[in-house]
Amino acid sequence: MSTLNVAIIGCGYIGTRHARNLARLPDVAVVACVDRDLARARQLRDTLGSDARSGSGTAVATSDVQAALRDPETHAVVIATHRDSHRDLAVAAARAGKHVFVEKPLALTNEGCRAIEAAVQAAGVQLVVGFQARHAPLVRRARA
Repeated sequence: MSTLNVAIIGCGYIGTRHARNLARLPDVAVVACVDRDLARARQLRDTLGSDARSGSGTAVATSDVQAALRDPETHAVVIATHRDSHRDLAVAAARAGKHVFVEKPLALTNEGCRAIEAAVQAAGVQLVVGFQARHAPLVRRARA
């Protein structure tokens, strides 16, 4: 299997957690740290260091989402931004041919969810929504 190159969009707390976890996987490389606050993108890139590209160099730090989506070496994106941006970013990523992991909620409206679904299906890419809390012991007890 070749390396899966991932761009992190949103370099705050959750984006940083995803980036650190991904950088530890042997067949995954974080190749771009994207945030509207360029200093935050640079901080995440610097935190990841040389491990970000599986030892072959550091990730790109940018505030330009479109540049990251245009990169043919990027295979997937993690969208860890504020929830009101999920729809537009997920649709743009799918249209760019990138697989998408998006934090919850997928979108703010049913229409937004349908737009993402249509873009993902048209592009033939995979979509995953981060919804890990459903497996937390406290959530399971509350449901019971």
